[in-house]
Amino acid sequence: MLAQRKLDSRVPISSWSWYCVIVLLLSCSCSCREVNLFTRPKVRAPQGRLEVRSLLTDASSAPGLCDSIIKAAGYPCEEVTVQTSDGFLLGLQHIPYGVAGITNDTQKRPPVFLQHGLTQGGDDWVLNSPSQSLAYILADRGFDVWIGNLRGTRFSHGHTTLSPDDWRFWDWSFNEHASIDMPTMVGYVQRSTASQVYYVGHSQGTIMALAAMSDPDTGMSNLLKASALLAPIAYMQHMKSQLLSVSVDLMLDKIVGIFGTREFNLNKTQLLFQRLPSPILLAVGASVHFHQEFAASGTE
Repeated sequence: MLAQRKLDSRVPISSWSWYCVIVLLLSCSCSCREVNLFTRPKVRAPQGRLEVRSLLTDASSAPGLCDSIIKAAGYPCEEVTVQTSDGFLLGLQHIPYGVAGITNDTQKRPPVFLQHGLTQGGDDWVLNSPSQSLAYILADRGFDVWIGNLRGTRFSHGHTTLSPDDWRFWDWSFNEHASIDMPTMVGYVQRSTASQVYYVGHSQGTIMALAAMSDPDTGMSNLLKASALLAPIAYMQHMKSQLLSVSVDLMLDKIVGIFGTREFNLNKTQLLFQRLPSPILLAVGASVHFHQEFAASGTE
């Protein structure tokens, strides 16, 4: 009775209407794969914005983050690829110095590593103007800036043996982000600079840091000098969204996986998720997996 009462208080009956909507959309998507069910009218955008968007659309043909955005803003940048222990090829962008303030590239600079959040990429740190983008601000203030990209994202879309079309390419969770990706990337920066690293993480980038630093096997405590956690996540006990709660209880990400959808990519219009409107899209692709992992581990 207590368990039933807890379930009823967590997921009100009214929220099951969301479940019906989700099931209907999934059914329509699977039966009408060649039809765009949620088309929007085309809106003319400035040419410059269209060009930037096209650069970020296809991971197989578009240039890297350095050539597409950072160098265009006038900052020096180099692309670096590091390999994880399980074969993933992770992209790092290195901004060794800025264009304002201290610009002597021979000066010893403290390294800082920037880690993006969920459903995002390293471009998050450089999309705004130089006065509003943290990567540029830190470079201009005398830091040696490194930008990380997690496996499967736009700028870390490679593997030594697996293709993104192979389901095994997507057989991982944020546990691998914390135990493999983060130590691999930060460890490379520490070895390259021979200095402990300042860490800045946003959202998922914060929970990765907390998980990695709490695991002695990662060695993260020896790699980092200090960390700044933006919008930090440690547990999800106070999450109030009924939609996300229902999605978790139904294990919606597992259900979608049955239909062969593995990649959550907003740029590929033929993916199952691309059919769904924004609230459901975020529910499936963003918080469901996090919440399930926490529920399974008992950390809620």
